[in-house]
Amino acid sequence: MLAERLSSAERSRLPYTHLPHPRSPAKQIRYTRVIIVNLSKSIATIFLLGFALCGGVGPPGLDPAALSQGFSQGLPLAPSNSTSRAAKLVEVALDAHAWDTTASLQTEINRLMTSRAGAAVVLDVASGKILAQWHLNVAAQRLEQPGSTVKPFVLMELLEKEKINPDQHVICHRPLYIGGKRMDCSHPASVTSLDARDAIAYSCNAYFATVATRLSLGELAEMYKHVGFTSPSGLTDNEAVGSISAPADQGQLQLQALGEWGIEVTPLELLAAYHYLARQKLKSEDLRTAPVFDGLERAVKYGVAHGAQPIGTTAAGKTGTAAGLKTPATHGFFVGYAPADKPEIVVLVYLEHGRGMDAAAIAGPVMTAWWKSR
Repeated sequence: MLAERLSSAERSRLPYTHLPHPRSPAKQIRYTRVIIVNLSKSIATIFLLGFALCGGVGPPGLDPAALSQGFSQGLPLAPSNSTSRAAKLVEVALDAHAWDTTASLQTEINRLMTSRAGAAVVLDVASGKILAQWHLNVAAQRLEQPGSTVKPFVLMELLEKEKINPDQHVICHRPLYIGGKRMDCSHPASVTSLDARDAIAYSCNAYFATVATRLSLGELAEMYKHVGFTSPSGLTDNEAVGSISAPADQGQLQLQALGEWGIEVTPLELLAAYHYLARQKLKSEDLRTAPVFDGLERAVKYGVAHGAQPIGTTAAGKTGTAAGLKTPATHGFFVGYAPADKPEIVVLVYLEHGRGMDAAAIAGPVMTAWWKSR
């Protein structure tokens, strides 16, 4: 055959389909390496074509001229450098794919948030880096009451200190008055008895107002500080920091457990706190806190955060609605992660005007866009 009469350099330039299948182990190894190198060439060549068609816009740090020169010189099969060359090309192709994923995600966030006042941020769980964002300065500087987004941390504190039985049900009463403030639940009136998991899923104020009384007046405030609600996230410069007040009575303690008194946070502080939850989910070491993660997953499956359900994958998260510090108008949060079982991203949506369910309706398509482009 022609391929058998060619030199090694000439053979390296043939498509792998034209190479004879060798019989000896040594030749089989060489044959496999030829296939890997040629496939790597194809992948990177496709990327270079896309790079040219896109007008030279590509991942930071890429030198297309140098890469093209490498291709023009061919990829020798010498053991000293062929494997590293092939690995480098595969790395470039993977970097290009990651860049494409980020670009698709940013495009979707831009589309969803263009007419909305607020912020949105997507964070990579493994690296802690921001993948896409909308008005990061707003997420870093705006101080708001977090509303029900703090409930998972309240439940985690109670479970870790073994102050509640997560399987025990609490009756949801309406109307609900706390410290003279009406705090009726927003979940369907047909849901009247809830355990800890469904209390998260349906964001039941009555449940959390009841179990919060098992904490001392100072415990809740200290827990919020430990979570990071008074510390910058480190995700950007010039961040504001939240503030936590110590409750003076049981009513203030209950409202603080609902994120409605004595607590102000930035959206980035909330994002960092849920990044912590996502990492804890990956560890899955403390079975006592499993109801927290079950509840967050249920919230998206069938609870108040159902609007955040992405297409093609699963998610877990929490909504929050609260009045502004200087206005009776409400703002809305959604914070969560996807996939629900093995989190890879954390998503925050903050709307200056609206409710948590409105923020969830934006988060769902964002997570879908990430899943489809990954």
